[in-house]
Amino acid sequence: MATLEYDKRRALVTPGRLRHLFGARRVAVVGASGTSSWARNIVRSLNAAGGLKELVFVHPKYPELFGQATVPSLRDLEEPVDLAFLMVGPGRVDEILEDAAAAGIRNAVVLAAGYGETGQDGRARQLALAEHARRLDVTVMGPNTVGFINATAGIAPWAVVTERPPLKGAVGAVFESGSMARAAHEFAQAHGVGASLWASVGNSAVLTSLDVLEYLLDDESTRAIALFLETVGEPDRLLALGRRALEADKPIVAFKAGRTEAGQRSAMAHTGAMATDDAVVDALFRQAGIVRAESLEELVSTVGLFGHYPARPRDAGWAWSPRPAAGATSSPTWPP
Repeated sequence: MATLEYDKRRALVTPGRLRHLFGARRVAVVGASGTSSWARNIVRSLNAAGGLKELVFVHPKYPELFGQATVPSLRDLEEPVDLAFLMVGPGRVDEILEDAAAAGIRNAVVLAAGYGETGQDGRARQLALAEHARRLDVTVMGPNTVGFINATAGIAPWAVVTERPPLKGAVGAVFESGSMARAAHEFAQAHGVGASLWASVGNSAVLTSLDVLEYLLDDESTRAIALFLETVGEPDRLLALGRRALEADKPIVAFKAGRTEAGQRSAMAHTGAMATDDAVVDALFRQAGIVRAESLEELVSTVGLFGHYPARPRDAGWAWSPRPAAGATSSPTWPP
């Protein structure tokens, strides 16, 4: 992955910064058109979630979108919003981030593809985006992301179809693939698995799945965590966070894409993720106390079970454990 080094982006992804990002109640959508399905999905999702205070459309050409007046630029806002959702092509992202910083906006979601998933040139473009965001002091989610759903707060800048309010619950979920985030959320909604936060980090130029994992470990609304990983970019950090989760009684269930050669090619195509040896992943998950799921459905079902039960004291005799060997079933163990 073409991700900014952690020491360079640490100030952008602190739990405090992420609380502001995921708690955004005033949102500006930049570059949408009235015919864009992405834009329609955003409007539906935000309205369905019910917690939004203000939605602003920013476009230099259209005076009105979705029945309300637009502003030509983020610099024309009377006061900063909490989040800018960029629906512009990669050629305009840097410019819009500069507008956001000038307007005092510190959070941005970048929908555009055409970065690390496209090859060497795209990875260079993604690293340049990350450095640009760091200089501007803007936390960027993406690129190549569909956004997030904060069901606890009723906020959903989510660029896929949502016709009903998201189910609230105790599961925090992080995905490195927008299509998998969407499919898993639909499965969770259909099977009654409620979430605190459902996040798609996309290509992770700045904000990574482990940054969101660390945030969820401190989130009081979250009792269990789901991870969909296309690569393991910071194994030492994942190990440390897994052990923190054990101490906090917050089970982590993870699905790692790319067990097969075809899966590795798919992961590379989605986000530009590099392959990681599967035996190494198994060993890392075992050491970190992470339960490994074998499918997207198993990921959601297992973490939903963990999220359904309140945390219990250690002397009550319950525990979870990672999958002990290849072919064994990943499942929690409860006292008789």
